[in-house]
Amino acid sequence: MKEDFLLENASENGSTAVALGLFDGGHKGHRAVLKAAVDSGFEPWAFTFSDAQMPDKKRGFLRIGPADIKYGIMESCGIKHCCVVDFENVKDLSGEEFVKDILV
Repeated sequence: MKEDFLLENASENGSTAVALGLFDGGHKGHRAVLKAAVDSGFEPWAFTFSDAQMPDKKRGFLRIGPADIKYGIMESCGIKHCCVVDFENVKDLSGEEFVKDILV
């Protein structure tokens, strides 16, 4: 899996499928989201957050696993590229701003 830090490196024709999430563990829900991106027929990407910037405890839940496990799961599901951002850089965006400014 290639770890890209900007979605600008995505397919030039825009035909990508992006799985969004923290992906801090390998449970069925995480794998289903990643697999959906792979099975879409588009270039599969994952969008996640840098572990260095994420708190160990968020909203009362403990992080399930470390980054190396996260990336291994992504790769085993067929994800070819991963965009990793600092949570601090996007946490204050509205949903609309996130889609418009980051994903599109």
